[in-house]
Amino acid sequence: MKKLIIQIILLIIPLTSFAWAPISWNVNSEASDVVATIESGTYDKIIDVKLISNDDSAKIFYYTDKIGRFDEQIEYKAWSKITFSKNTTINYHSISKNETASLIKENIYNFVYPEKISLSYLDNSIIIKNNENKDIDLRWWIIWWKEFLYTTNINSNDSYKYNYQMNEWETINLISPDEKVNIQFKYIIPKKVETQKIIKNTNLEKTENTQKEENITQTWISENKIDAELINTWIIQDNTWNTEEITNIDNSNISTWTKEEIKNTANWLENNNFNNNLKTSIIDSAQEKKTNPLILIIWIMILIWVIWWIYIKLEKNKES
Repeated sequence: MKKLIIQIILLIIPLTSFAWAPISWNVNSEASDVVATIESGTYDKIIDVKLISNDDSAKIFYYTDKIGRFDEQIEYKAWSKITFSKNTTINYHSISKNETASLIKENIYNFVYPEKISLSYLDNSIIIKNNENKDIDLRWWIIWWKEFLYTTNINSNDSYKYNYQMNEWETINLISPDEKVNIQFKYIIPKKVETQKIIKNTNLEKTENTQKEENITQTWISENKIDAELINTWIIQDNTWNTEEITNIDNSNISTWTKEEIKNTANWLENNNFNNNLKTSIIDSAQEKKTNPLILIIWIMILIWVIWWIYIKLEKNKES
């Protein structure tokens, strides 16, 4: 009998434990709760959300965008921040030490970022201008080559300078964290354009100066025209000379030179490099910028002296 009573007691104990088990492992209990510091809504800047449980010893878990499998839930570190920068749905709950879980809650955060922002470039800096009638938080906005602006808040109608040196034509991009707002600014280097303009003006000025010099030279030649026919008369090839006499161009005054005298004169002119086309020689020298007015005057004086000497010779021959 005693043995039977002991067996009954041993059977009752496990049954009693199973009867009380649902109370100890109860889920969705209102006694355990967790809240988010920022409610669902639409925001124009990134937000930092904290999850707070009414049980300090409870563990908090969350997941985003409806991905709530047990192995993908994230354990929340107490009083840390969860940063949201684009449209996101978050689900969260807590589990106490006695394994009591809270209800699963859901918050939906949407973002519409401001677009009234202008960009410019000055003094090796990109200028970001806020044209909104409210402050703009540029945290996690991307500028240029995916570089984040971490802690940048711009007041209404104020500007922010981002140091960056431009070396060539470039396009600057300022992109919102959700990449839906993309503000662009095309930068063109004005210094290169000005440099090309200066070089072009300098070349034009040089061309004009060269043209002026050529015009001055041609004017001088026109005012001091030398009879090319007379020079050609002096410089005569050997095979065109008459062995007996040379007849002057002026038929009214026929005179003769000896072959020896004419040869000596022609040789002297040839040895001193007289150009058959004096006008062309002077222009070429002017273009090369090697003309010396003093040398030109000396040559003209020599030429006059030669003409005078020939004239005297002819006169003497006539008298004889």
